[in-house]
Amino acid sequence: MNVIQIVAATILALSLLFNWYQVKKVESFQNDISELMTKVELKQAVIDEQKKEIREMPAKYIETTRAMDKEICLGLNQIDKVMSLHSSRNDIPVEGKEVRNEKTIIVDVDDKLPDDLVKLLNED
Repeated sequence: MNVIQIVAATILALSLLFNWYQVKKVESFQNDISELMTKVELKQAVIDEQKKEIREMPAKYIETTRAMDKEICLGLNQIDKVMSLHSSRNDIPVEGKEVRNEKTIIVDVDDKLPDDLVKLLNED
C-alpha cells in the first residue's frame, strides 16, 4: 500500500467514526425532543384542566355557600322549634323561706317528652 491509500483509508475510517458519532447524537436529540413534547402535552392538559376549574369554581362556591346557608337556616329553625317547646312544670314553693307569692319553677326530668319534640327528633 502506498501512502495515498493509507491516508485515504484513515480519512475514510475517521469519516465513518464521525458519521457514527453524529448519528448517535441525532438519535439522542430525537429522544430528548420526543420526551419534551410529551411533557409539553401533559403540562398543556393540566393547564386546560385548571382553566376549566377556574371558570367553574365561582359557580361551585356559590352553590356550596347557598346549600350551607340553607342547612344553617334549617338548623336554626330546628333549634328555635326545640327552644319554643314547653315541658310540664310543677310550681312548688321554695322551702325554708317565707314566700309571699314567689314560686320556683322545677322541670320534671322524668316527664314524658312532648309530642312536638318526639316528632322533631324523629325527622331526618
